[in-house]
Amino acid sequence: MSLPARDGVTLVVPHRSRRDTLQRLLASVDGWRVLVVDDSDDGLDLDVPRVRLGGGSGFARACNAGLSVVRTRCAVVVNDDAVPLGDTVERLARQGGLCGPVLVGPAGVESTGIAVAPWGRVRQSTDVPAADRQVQALSGACLHLPAHARFDERFPHGFEDVELCLRLGGAWLVAGARCFHEGG
Repeated sequence: MSLPARDGVTLVVPHRSRRDTLQRLLASVDGWRVLVVDDSDDGLDLDVPRVRLGGGSGFARACNAGLSVVRTRCAVVVNDDAVPLGDTVERLARQGGLCGPVLVGPAGVESTGIAVAPWGRVRQSTDVPAADRQVQALSGACLHLPAHARFDERFPHGFEDVELCLRLGGAWLVAGARCFHEGG
């Protein structure tokens, strides 16, 4: 018998500056185990479990700081400007491994996977499949992963999610899961 999905997952939320979007995210994941990585300059005063960094450490370092204290088997890294819709976190937890949802933004579908050509060109897919599919990489805006995985901190901002997915052998897009991502 498997454990309920909520028992095996911690949401790791790297936070830099937008408290309004962070509070919206926290309200949307009520009932899930959450750890905020406070990478703001002045510190958070919210009553949530958190790890404090000095401010402006970057996405990869903030995620890794949170992942290093997670005690569940898996984590879902969620940007503080993203909101998993409906049962998205449950779907990702049930899929397991390295997986993520369809990202939607203010202008519509933002990402359904990322492909990297052998010569290095990166291409974002926006076609929504009818079923789950394997992709080379997914955005770190909302990404389920084994809690022992780590982002490469040599990437100052950008592509650390792509590198992680490529290093771990690809990821699964969970076609029925959606996450609204304000940041784009």
